Amino acid sequence: MEFGWLKWTGLMLAMLRGLGGVIGEGSPQFTSMFVFRDSLIDPGNNNYLRSLAKANYLPYGVDFYQGPSGRFCNGRTVIDYLGDMLGISLPAYANLFATEKSTFRGVNYASAAGGTLEETGQNLGERYSLSQQVQNLESTLSQLKNLMEDDQEELSSYLAKALVIMALVHSLGLRKFLVGGIGPLGCIPNQLATDVPPPGKCASFTNDIVGMFNDRLISLVDELNSKYNGSVFAYANIYGGVTDILNNAKAYGFSVVDKACCGGLEETEGR
Repeated sequence: MEFGWLKWTGLMLAMLRGLGGVIGEGSPQFTSMFVFRDSLIDPGNNNYLRSLAKANYLPYGVDFYQGPSGRFCNGRTVIDYLGDMLGISLPAYANLFATEKSTFRGVNYASAAGGTLEETGQNLGERYSLSQQVQNLESTLSQLKNLMEDDQEELSSYLAKALVIMALVHSLGLRKFLVGGIGPLGCIPNQLATDVPPPGKCASFTNDIVGMFNDRLISLVDELNSKYNGSVFAYANIYGGVTDILNNAKAYGFSVVDKACCGGLEETEGR
């Protein structure tokens, strides 16, 4: 059974150099990071596409220093925070002003309405599907190769130490993978508005399917570890992390967890 309508799992590729230390100590662990996903971390790629899935208008970005940027939230995304921790600023792939120098630091390919299936989000117009995002990565790596053609050893170092969370790009020479599961979709405002579960509860049917998906994903990670000797695949429990935030909202600085921050057709007031 396939659950094509589910939000596809978060995808992130980080090319590594200098693995000493941990985040927050000494020199950085990562010098480059390449990111894939959908609207959860789209930094504005869809601004450059003919798409209805855009967030470049208020109230999106109401708390962001640049105002509405194309991010589907009131402020920054988790990738923005992660980039700050690692000292990396990622341009949107479609940003026509991204420089070659910034490309060495990484690229964010995430696209709202993009999914694993090519038909996902087609009713919203143009978007980068997962396969297209991978093709965009290949294009970036090709550009990097051209820029580094006089230093093949350095290029090999980038590729050999890459961290990616999807097996689809294993053939590109990347060997360390972090695979993120799906969060509790039954708890998002859209599902709460359409399924109307009891107050304080989430849509159990949706979360049950997410649980089935994540269980199969864990099995897939185990299978990949057995199949690819010399590669490392690790599973990230996104479901557990988000559930902890929902159950302990005040500890994380939230007062409302059952409403959207902005936009959409659902009731909005969460901040």
